[in-house]
Amino acid sequence: MKLKYFVGIFALLLLMVGTASAEETVNLDYSNTIGAPNAVDVFAEYDGTQITFWVEPNTAYGATSARIDKIGLNIPIDCVQQIDITDKHGETVTVYNVLDNLPEYWTISGTNQNVDDVGSYESYFASSGSTAISVVVTLNSDCDSESLIDTNDDGFEVAAHVAWEGILVSGESSAFFAGPYDIPNGEIPEFPSIALPVASIMGIMLISGRRRKE
Repeated sequence: MKLKYFVGIFALLLLMVGTASAEETVNLDYSNTIGAPNAVDVFAEYDGTQITFWVEPNTAYGATSARIDKIGLNIPIDCVQQIDITDKHGETVTVYNVLDNLPEYWTISGTNQNVDDVGSYESYFASSGSTAISVVVTLNSDCDSESLIDTNDDGFEVAAHVAWEGILVSGESSAFFAGPYDIPNGEIPEFPSIALPVASIMGIMLISGRRRKE
């Protein structure tokens, strides 16, 4: 096999590994309220430096709008650098660790906060009333990503409280949603740790191919 084919395969493998490991999206499909997962879909995504929550109303169920007003993270409070929200107008606002955005802020409601049926979380934040379509939690770079996100006693790592309105509900309904991560401890392989083994294997294949020709 020609060298250019090996180079192409090598690049393709790296691209596939990088895409698969760069981020992980989880559907927070467990709720402490029966029927709530039918009304809205709640997601969380971790890319190694940020955890992003967002909610999508299920129009088939009749939900027309939804917002996130609380989040629980099973990580040390010191690992949270700041929180940014996207409001119902599509504007991004920093609501944690920036004082000049009052009254748009989120407060630390407690540590080791216990939430009915979805467990206890080391860091727990609640909105002052601001409407958040999505929430982005930026983590401190000095936190150990290999042990950053732990599973609580109920098997969950993150949770979000969501409120929604719609034509099939009277007034506003709300519920907690929670889910696990399949990221092994949030660890993302670095380029050298991926490239070296793949390059070694392809080098062996190249040498073997040349010997066969000889």
